Amino acid sequence: MGHKELYKLFIEHHPQWAGDVALWFPNGKNSIRVRLNNRREYVCIYDSRTKDWSVETAKSYLKRQKQKG
Repeated sequence: MGHKELYKLFIEHHPQWAGDVALWFPNGKNSIRVRLNNRREYVCIYDSRTKDWSVETAKSYLKRQKQKG
C-alpha cells in the first residue's frame, strides 16, 4: 500500500485527528509519521494482516529503534 493510501486509511480510522494534522511523512513500509498542529509527532504503523494500527510518539519509536540495534 502506498503512503498516500495509508494516510487516507489512517484518517478514516482516526477521524478525530483529521483536523489536527499539520503534516505527515512516509516512515517506512506501512508506516507514516504525523505531526499535529500542537507540534507533537507520532509514528503510525498499519498491520495489514490484522487490519490494526499501532500509534506511538516519535520519540518512543526512535528510542525503540535504537535499542533494536
